[in-house]
Amino acid sequence: MGHHNHDPANLITSPEQRTLIHQWAELLSTLFAGAPGVNASAEDMALELPDELVPPVNQELRQRGCSFQVTRQARRRASACRAAVSSSSRSRSSSV
Repeated sequence: MGHHNHDPANLITSPEQRTLIHQWAELLSTLFAGAPGVNASAEDMALELPDELVPPVNQELRQRGCSFQVTRQARRRASACRAAVSSSSRSRSSSV
């Protein structure tokens, strides 16, 4: 019988981490579906997800039937954009 040691969910052992994964999956799936009155997108919020939670959160999203998946490539690209935007907004706000 094969063991499923490579299952990302098995890497998470503490109840706190499991709760965090469920909360992230809930948030991202809700944003992906479109939440009225919320300006953030699932992609925006995925930038805040810690790297070590990406695999288990993606698995949780799949289990929920959500097609959104957090990708490290998109996170890197978006964080680079965010850094550029925040540095330009800092230089603007300093002249106030």
